[in-house]
Amino acid sequence: MAKNDIAIKERYITEDILNDLKEKMVFVGGPRQVGKTTMSLYIADNYYTINTSGLAAYD
Repeated sequence: MAKNDIAIKERYITEDILNDLKEKMVFVGGPRQVGKTTMSLYIADNYYTINTSGLAAYD
């Protein structure tokens, strides 16, 4: 695992989201309690660095 050792369920869509984030904004939708926020936080914590101006930079 990367920076934070969070044990989350592997999602088939994670790679697609990471690839799309390189070019555009991505919206994640779905029913309640399916892991949207958990997956988003995992991606943010492990693949992006937030700088002091509040803009995300891809690692």
